Amino acid sequence: MVTTDTYLKKNYQQADRLMLGVLWTLFLMGLALSPLHDTLKWAIGFGLPASLLATVCVWLHSGSRFTRYLISSVVMGLIALNIHQAAGMSEL
Repeated sequence: MVTTDTYLKKNYQQADRLMLGVLWTLFLMGLALSPLHDTLKWAIGFGLPASLLATVCVWLHSGSRFTRYLISSVVMGLIALNIHQAAGMSEL
C-alpha cells in the first residue's frame, strides 16, 4: 500500500525535475538576451552558478522542502535577471 508521504514525495521529485527544465530554459533565455545590453557577465556570473546549485540540489535532495524553496528562489532570480537584461521590460 502506498502511503500519502510516499505519493507526495514522488510528486515532489517529479515537480523538481520539471522545474529544473524551466530553470535551465530561463538561463538560456538570459544568454539569448545578453547581446541586447551587453549583460553576458550577469548571465554567466549569476545565472550559471544559481542554475548549477539548483541542479546539484535536485540530484542530491530531490523532493525535499529545501529543494523546492531553492528552485523557487532561483527561478525568481533568473526572471529578475531577464527583466534587468531587457532594461526593465517585464513582458518579453
